[in-house]
Amino acid sequence: MRVVLLLLMLMSPLRQVEYSYLQFSTLHRDIFPDYRNDNFSQKIFLRRNVVSISNQSLNFYQLDLNFRVIIDQKYLQAQQPELQDAVKVLSTDCTSLREYVDHVSVFLKSSLVYDDNGSAQDAIAVLKRKTANCIGYSNVVHELFNCIGVNNHFVKGFYLKNDDGGMLIPVPHKWVEVTLTNGYRFFYDPQHQTFTSGYILVADDVDFKKIRRFLVKLVKKEVKMIN
Repeated sequence: MRVVLLLLMLMSPLRQVEYSYLQFSTLHRDIFPDYRNDNFSQKIFLRRNVVSISNQSLNFYQLDLNFRVIIDQKYLQAQQPELQDAVKVLSTDCTSLREYVDHVSVFLKSSLVYDDNGSAQDAIAVLKRKTANCIGYSNVVHELFNCIGVNNHFVKGFYLKNDDGGMLIPVPHKWVEVTLTNGYRFFYDPQHQTFTSGYILVADDVDFKKIRRFLVKLVKKEVKMIN
């Protein structure tokens, strides 16, 4: 039995898991929830005026997304031509959700350019204009998933950007969480085309305009290979 278990472990593909331990001071202590899905976890520790966060992430491209892609024809036909055309191209020859997500990622990289100039960020406006901020990217992906009947919703938080002084700058950000029919849930960031431990999730009702600017210190970061 031990030999069989060992062989199964060796046959299972190794996955890269990223861990980070973050620390910062902020008046907004109550906006950070503990959270876990199948490719991200966030644990909050509060001590006086210091917030510590332990994050763990598994990038979406390492997830098992072996699910059939079936276009929701009724939903698709109700959409604008720009979205219909995109879905038809992205779903062509797709045998799994894995391939569809890969096609979506290539499409976003080749078709959209980041621009936060205050323009409309709904999916159709973005596809026509070919520019978007994180909201626009997420709106497009939201509809691309809706058109194949994949449940997904928006998520708010901070993307941690490196500062010249060695600190991390929390940039208000938006991405999506996908929920599959078997209950499997994962984060996907349409703008950065990745998902790492360099994110901080906030509660849904948080108003970014009311949050004072703060810096984050990366206490520790490591990468481990697991089965």
